[in-house]
Amino acid sequence: MADQDQLSHLFTIEKIWTLLSFLISLGVLTGLWELFKLLRASRVEKEQSRNHAYDGMHRDYLRFLELTLQYAHLGANSSQQEAENLNEQDKAMRHTLYEMLFSVMEQAYLNRTASPEIFENQWPGWDAYIRDYLERPSCRESWEKRGINSQVG
Repeated sequence: MADQDQLSHLFTIEKIWTLLSFLISLGVLTGLWELFKLLRASRVEKEQSRNHAYDGMHRDYLRFLELTLQYAHLGANSSQQEAENLNEQDKAMRHTLYEMLFSVMEQAYLNRTASPEIFENQWPGWDAYIRDYLERPSCRESWEKRGINSQVG
């Protein structure tokens, strides 16, 4: 009878050990699953944030282009010759257009490191675009009015 009690006791300990092992394994798997979901949610959130920033920049840039077409006489579009002999009101309007463009350029600069794809594929085009625009005397003048170091790059 004593042997049977010991055997029954060992059998109970074995069941408890098996149950604990199962619960620990289940806990580890649940923890790993939650970690996976957290990392995935973080990646999705980062991508959505990057897309939102890009969408905003894209929308602002399109607005800038629309306004340069609407006020073509200001010569603020890169495909146009610079307008000369503008009155003060038109110069102020062109300066405002350039301020809009500078805001977009700043967003492009800040977003350049958001992902390797942006840095490798989009930033070089923005960098060249910014440099080309800043070679325009009227744009350079507006840039310098901001009181920012006029050196680019």
